[in-house]
Parts: sequence; C-alpha cells; structure tokens
Amino acid sequence: MKLVIITSLFFLSGCLLGPPSNGDRLKKTAVSNSVNSLDPGYGRLIEKNPIVLTGDESLAADVNISTIINKNQEFITSNQFLQESCFDSQSYEVTNCLAVFNDDTSSPITKISERWAYDPNSDEFLQIHTFAHMRRLLSRYESISNYVFTQSQANVNAITYRTSIPSNFYAGSGHWLRNHSLAVDETLIAYSNCGLFANAFFSPADFSLCFGADDQFAPLKFAQDPSIIYHELGHMTTKLWLNIRNTSSNLNAVTRADLGYLFYDEAGSIGEGVADYFSYAMNSRERIGEWALGRFRNLDRPLSEDQSFHAPGISSDFDSRLKYPDFVNYDARFSQFDFEDVHAAGQITSHYLVALTKDLKSECGMSQEFAVNNVMYLLAETFSELGDLSAQGSDHSLLGGLNSSEDTVNLNSTSSREWLRLSNPINYRKFYQTFSKNLYRIMNKNFGCRSSESQLIGSAYPQDNIEQILDMYGLLLFDTYNNDGNNVLNGHAGTVGADTLTQVDLVNRVQTVLIDKDRLIFDPTSGAPKFFIFDQQNEIRQAIENMTSQLENTLSDQIPSDLGYNNGNGFISPGEVVGISLNLYNDSNSTMAGVQVLANDWDHFKQNPTSNIFEPCGIFEDQFPDIAEGGAVADAATPISGDCGYTTRTNGEDKVIEPLEDMYPVCFIQTQSDGSTVWGNQEQYMSEIGWVPADSNKCLGGSGQTKDCFIRVLKGADNSYFSKLSPKKTWAQSLNFPNDTGNPEFNLSNLIFFEVNPYVPPGTKFNCRFRARFTNCSNCFSDDTNNRDDFLDYEYSGAGPFKIFNIQFTVVN
Repeated sequence: MKLVIITSLFFLSGCLLGPPSNGDRLKKTAVSNSVNSLDPGYGRLIEKNPIVLTGDESLAADVNISTIINKNQEFITSNQFLQESCFDSQSYEVTNCLAVFNDDTSSPITKISERWAYDPNSDEFLQIHTFAHMRRLLSRYESISNYVFTQSQANVNAITYRTSIPSNFYAGSGHWLRNHSLAVDETLIAYSNCGLFANAFFSPADFSLCFGADDQFAPLKFAQDPSIIYHELGHMTTKLWLNIRNTSSNLNAVTRADLGYLFYDEAGSIGEGVADYFSYAMNSRERIGEWALGRFRNLDRPLSEDQSFHAPGISSDFDSRLKYPDFVNYDARFSQFDFEDVHAAGQITSHYLVALTKDLKSECGMSQEFAVNNVMYLLAETFSELGDLSAQGSDHSLLGGLNSSEDTVNLNSTSSREWLRLSNPINYRKFYQTFSKNLYRIMNKNFGCRSSESQLIGSAYPQDNIEQILDMYGLLLFDTYNNDGNNVLNGHAGTVGADTLTQVDLVNRVQTVLIDKDRLIFDPTSGAPKFFIFDQQNEIRQAIENMTSQLENTLSDQIPSDLGYNNGNGFISPGEVVGISLNLYNDSNSTMAGVQVLANDWDHFKQNPTSNIFEPCGIFEDQFPDIAEGGAVADAATPISGDCGYTTRTNGEDKVIEPLEDMYPVCFIQTQSDGSTVWGNQEQYMSEIGWVPADSNKCLGGSGQTKDCFIRVLKGADNSYFSKLSPKKTWAQSLNFPNDTGNPEFNLSNLIFFEVNPYVPPGTKFNCRFRARFTNCSNCFSDDTNNRDDFLDYEYSGAGPFKIFNIQFTVVN
C-alpha cells in the first residue's frame, strides 16, 4: 500500500466524452468593448460559460473572447478600483466587502475614461468579468439573507419553530464575517488569474478566492466559467452561514467553524454539493463546469439524474437515483473507477437539493426563484445551528423561552470545536436530520407550503414528501428528527412545549439501509494485519507540511524537525512520527459509508479508590483488560461518577461538578504491578523506568504533560475517514483505482498520526483503544433505550455509540 499526499484537487485529463449541450449558440462576431461603446461605470462580461454560449463542446481554449462576450453592457462599479460594498440597502452596510485582482502580486486596475473598457482577451477583462459575476451572486445572497432574517423572525416565539437565526443577525454582523475586536468586516478578495494550475478554490483562512488556469491549455481560465465562480462563492456563503451565530455572538476568528477538517470527510463532501447547488441557483442549469472542468478534463459534473452523461442505470426513477452510500465515490465521466474525493461524494447532496427544489415547485406551486430561496433558507438555518460554537444552537430554550443558556448542540462552549470537528461532526446523517427538522418545522408546522412570500401561510408540506425524497437518495438515515436536541437534561424530553418529538414513518424507508455497528470488524482473512504502519521519512515529512493548517498542536520538541528517527522499516520505533490505518472489514451484506476512526482522548480510565491510580476500564464491549490484567474494579449496580459505567457529562473539564472524571489518551502501556504484568497508564510507566518528576521535561508534551508522555496522537490528525466499505470487503478491496496496480492509495484522511518518544525503551508494549462508527449505522447514533432518539452529546465522550478496536504493538529499534 502506498501513501499519496494530496495537495490539490485531483483531476484526470482525457478526450471529451459527453454529448453536445443545448447551449445558446452565438454567431462568432466580435463585440467592441471600447470606451465609445460603454457608459460610465459599465463594462462587459462572459454571460455564461463559453461552451454553453456557443453550443460547441470542442471550442478552442484560445477562442477570441470578443466573439463570446455579452453584447449588452453591465454596470460594474463607479468606484476607482474593482471593489464594492455590500448590503447597501440594509442599515448594516459591509464596507468594501469585495475586491478583485489579477493575482496576489498585482495592483488594482482602474477605469479607462470612467469606463471598464479593456480588451476582452486581456487579464484586466478577466478581472472585470469575475467581479461582475461575484456581484451578481452577492446581490442574490443579500436578498436571500433578507428573506431568511424576515421569515425567521416572523414567528420568533413559535414553540414549534425555534429558529437558529439570531435576532441580532444584522446588528451582530451575522450576515458577514466581522472581526469584532478590531471592529472591521472581512474583505472577500478574489484573484482571477492566481497562477494556480488545474484548480480553483476558496480559502476560508484568509477569506479569498483563487481561480487558476488549465495546466495543459493555459489560455483556458477557470474564471471564464461563471458556474465555477458561483461554486466557489457557494463555499464562501456556507462559511458565512456556518458562523452566523459565532459572528453575531462576538466570537473572534479563532472560534470560527469550518465545514470539513480532512482531505476527505462527509462534512467537506456536503460542502461541495451545496457549492454546486449555488451554480444551479444562479443559472438553473443542471450541470456545472463544462468549460473549466469539462473541456479538456472531463470533470464537469451533473446536478440531476436527467443529465445524459450519467452512467447507464442512473435516472430520475424512484429506485435509480444517485443513492447514498453506493455513489459516494462516483464520477459520471469515469464511472468505472472510484474516487475518494469530496467532489464525487458531494454530487449526492447537489442532486438531492435540485430534486427538492423541483418538488417544492410541483407541490407548492413555487416559482424557480422562490423554491431556490426556500432551499437556501433551510440551508442557512441548518448550518447556523450545526456550526454554533456557543453550543446553544438557538436563542430559545427547549421550553420555548428566549436567551437560554441550554446547550443543544456541540456539547458545551468549551468542547464545541472538538465536537464539531471530531466527536459528533457533521456527516450525511446529522446534516440531513437537521435539515429535515427545519424543513418540517417551517413548511409543515409553521409557514406551510406557500407559493409565494406574500402568501402568509399555506397547506402543510407533507412529511411523506420530506422522507420519500430523502429515501430516494439513501439519506433517510435517522429515526427521529431530534426536535429535543442533545442536551444532557432535556435531550430525551420527548415532548418539548408544543413540539412533539417527530418520529420517521418507517414505511418511507425503502432505499435507505442501516447496519449494526457490530458488522464492522477487523479483516478476518487469515494472516491479515489489524493495521498498517507508514513511517517513510519523506512521506511523513510531506504529510506534516500538508497538515499544518489542520494540526492543533505542533510536533514535540523531542522529535527532530528533519524526522531523522524515521527509518521506513514498517515498524514503530523510538523518535518516529508514524501514520496508522486500521484494516477494517464490512461483515454485512450492504455497503457501509462514512467510516470514522477516532483516536482522541476519551473517558475510558477511572481512578482506583484504593491506590488512586487511573486504570483502564474493562467493561466495554471488548471486555479488555480484566481486573487481573490491570482493569479498573467493577462498577456499582447503578454507576455513579467515578465508575467505568458512568460517562462524564462535561468531557472531564468541570472538576467542581465531576471531580472524579478525567479524559485519557487512546494508548495505554504494559507495565508491572506487584510482580504482575498489567496494562496501565503512561504515568505509571515513567515511575517504573525510574523517572523522577523532573524527568517529565522529556515527555512529548514537555514538563508536566505526563498522560501521553511516551506516545501521543497529533491533535488535528487524530481521526481517519474511509468513504465506504463494500459488503464483505475491506476499504482496500472496495475501491477500484485508476493506477498501475488497481490498488487504492492511502491519503492523509485515511491515517492517524502519532509521535513516539525517543526515550521510550525498545521492547515497550502499547495498546491503543480506538473508537469507530459509520454514517449508515443503526446503533451508532440512535439510542434503543430512549425510543430511538439520538444519543446525547455527552455520550460521545464514552464508548456507547462506538465500536471498540484495540491494536497492540511493541516499540523496536
């Protein structure tokens, strides 16, 4: 198996395979873009992507842009440079919200005689074109924001509709990203020709857009394709929505939420699908990227099953949709291969959102624009709730009052970032459960199925429609709509005010398949390893460099910066940084997807009341270790705080409420106790090998950091993701890759990274106890003991929702 470090989007080149589009064919006559043809402040742009405009799938990359630009002029800006403010019509204007440059070294361009009159084939024209399309989408975003705010506040006290949109949405700058400490709004900067090859991206870190060029046909610029501009702005808007409550709560940039934290995970996949939907929202076309992605790379994407370049068997029939999880690795142009890629998996989301839009038009009589606005409304509500790092999810308590301190999402404000990133992150189940809850509350219980904004209330949008459309896409992954939230006190309230816990009608679950977590096991093949080790020096060094933005701690001072101890022998040795990937197997007859392995600290050690030593619990499903092997003593009949059967409610952080609770690293160590070999914590081992307290400065975390003294997971690289496991197969056996061997190539998302202390004695034996789950799991998220309602947030500190996997290894030179 090989580790491949992914640094950018993965594109394939090849001959064009798709059919000609029904584009708006233009006569190839050059259009003048001179000063004399424009009014002050005006310019021209490419109205649609060049293939759509010409109807020519084989259009040359160096096409004369003068022949495809819009004949009609468009107002660009009266400002001196390509910069503009937003929300001018509101009382909360965002000054200079947008600015466009050629690249990050270029000066801004200026008007010519007060007009944006540049040669259509120039870099300057591309900047103007990019600016104009960005203005179009931002104008749409402004109108949608106003609709979201107006509608969400219209019934702000309705018990059945506890909006996540705060009442100070505008006053608190929830409509944009604002640095409250500096009292300034962020400026969205776009580079229309940024020097990148074969890619375009939105950077949430510095709030910028980068549009590159084709690496083989440089005249083709990604920004020439408006659908790509809209897609990247979709990422920007999702970032805004995810942080509505964080920004309006005056939280600073450090506490902003992100959608997706790995090179592949389901949150990032959902983000890609939503971004594709933005292209559909702007142009109503069910295809994206014919020019930038499709012309030479065959990577344009369909947005509905009606597109003819889908693989045979995919259609808009009930049982032939782009269903989860079977199509998470599907690319319409290369359907014979599997791509563990967020863009491929995101197609399920884009197809679902387009299908929902069509159903709103059919069921409610909505126009295309109004149907899109309502889908956007639901997305804003959903992201605002899920991304809330204050953990409240709403300004309402579960009993209907305002200004509650009750935490209904992401555990609590202290742990919320870890919950959003790792412990209970956004996946296909969580996202669509929350989205459907909002759809049910707004269009079934509150506003109803209205044909227009002026209609005060309409007939109820049927719950059956909600569930049947989800099920067509394999997304009816939940048993309740989780109306009662995940709070430790009221998360199983059942009835919350007048809002009864909504159960899914199981008759509607036809296409969606749920699997018991016990069907996820180690590869049972004789001689198969339980895990793979990656320790090649160059690979690991490059991996660390590429993970810089996601890592929450730096390499230990004990580890040489050149990773000089990494010897590439496939074993774990002192001083190495290693990647570990579990060799898991799907022992069911259905496809598993969204398999996540966690290696973060969790509640699996308890303090022995006699010795005061923290010991590993042996009461979980693995029944390891028992008391003779060093396991904690048996619990009382009714577990209380300090017992293994009790899971901390505060993630071990509140020592006043829970003085006996603590979180421990995933790896523990074999040590000696009264002449017996037992499993214990790393602090015990320090004493066994003769270290005194002052020696803790040799621990990986430095002085005083003794819990993970000898082996430590890199926080931020403490979980791994596998897109899917086919029936009776491992991940490696499930994916068919387009390479010389046909074998999959591991990437950073598939590995968990550990540091090994150079002072750990060779021969030391470790046991690492991982927790795992998967998205279409029947008992990883729903609690059988509470009417199939969701597990509460605190329970993700423990073992209950997870399958336990132990691996053991001995450190060798």
